[in-house]
Amino acid sequence: MSGAAGASGTAASTTVKLTVYRRDVGPANAELVAFQDGDGVWTVATGASGVYYGTASGQRYGFAAVCASAGHFLTYINQLTVSEAIEVTQGCEIGDAAASRAYSVSGNVTGLSAGDIAAVLVGYHAGFSAADGAYAVKTNSGNFDLIAENLRNAPYKYILAHNFAVTANVTKNLDFAAEGVAAVPHALSLANVDATWTTNVYSRMETALGTVADFAGGDSTQWLALPVAQIQANDLHSVDVLSVDSSATKSREVTRYVTTPADLSLTLPADLGAVGAQTYVTSPTALVEFNWDAYPSATAYQMTTGSAFVFSTITTSTGWLGSSAQYDYRQPDLTALPGWSSSWSPPGKTMFFWKLAAVSSSRGIPGVLFEPYVLRPTAALDGSTVQRAQRSGSIDVP
Repeated sequence: MSGAAGASGTAASTTVKLTVYRRDVGPANAELVAFQDGDGVWTVATGASGVYYGTASGQRYGFAAVCASAGHFLTYINQLTVSEAIEVTQGCEIGDAAASRAYSVSGNVTGLSAGDIAAVLVGYHAGFSAADGAYAVKTNSGNFDLIAENLRNAPYKYILAHNFAVTANVTKNLDFAAEGVAAVPHALSLANVDATWTTNVYSRMETALGTVADFAGGDSTQWLALPVAQIQANDLHSVDVLSVDSSATKSREVTRYVTTPADLSLTLPADLGAVGAQTYVTSPTALVEFNWDAYPSATAYQMTTGSAFVFSTITTSTGWLGSSAQYDYRQPDLTALPGWSSSWSPPGKTMFFWKLAAVSSSRGIPGVLFEPYVLRPTAALDGSTVQRAQRSGSIDVP
């Protein structure tokens, strides 16, 4: 997912901006960025330090960005209107290789029971340790939060160290017996639950400096969070309720962001309804055409297609699509762009996977495009809610 800052459009042409963030690097150029003005042709955009500009002659515009690393290729397409946002941020989730990171955070883990292991996270990177063993996490210079958690044996505990500087190799020993704290349960009330679907509750905390702790899945009556004493300003918990039907092709999901853990009441969205997905091009790559009925509360629709390690995620706002009872959308063909690599497109004659989700957010487009790798948690997100109603399937391309 990506992030956007809202603004008003004008009757004249409007300059719009894309900033690409690479994990552990900050603003940095993508492999390729293209811009679309209205329904015009996609053209390659030139950027510097991850910043790209385009000119929208009317309301509608789009940016596409290719992120590639270590054999993974992801294309992100965001299409929206200047009334919704004129500044868009796109995160490239694929991180750097461990060998390219300059420093190591390491030490000994104690206080675990026999057979247990610990995961130690520093920023986006992780290291692992057996019970009473050593761990090491490679990272770059900067200020980080560290989170350690045991993974196998109850009781599950967490160690959190906020805001320590890495300017050289750092030694930090971790004692779960002395420092570990258990997650705290909070009551959860769910509405619009279908008893024939499988519903699970997940929660996590992202610190102000971007380290994430995932908590064991709760049941439908509670969610888990770190104790308040362990939380600092701009640490953010999220509670995610995911309900999937027996065919595993339909899902409904609601996510709430909170800065102070508390009892919550959440409502799952209505089902999306039928979605048609078929290829309209099959060679040299396959491109998918979607059709679906409008979803009443949607802020945007997100479509994902791909195979193996090559995927495309498209976010189209309802403003860009316009008002309609039904939609028909064709995945853009970017293969003719100068500089496009064939490795960025899934090959033809393969099994294609697809998803289409209607996304509704209490924060509008910025909430739909919230990208945790880009937008650090802030109090502005407290209480925001995102709902997703999704259909998924596959296409066997002959």
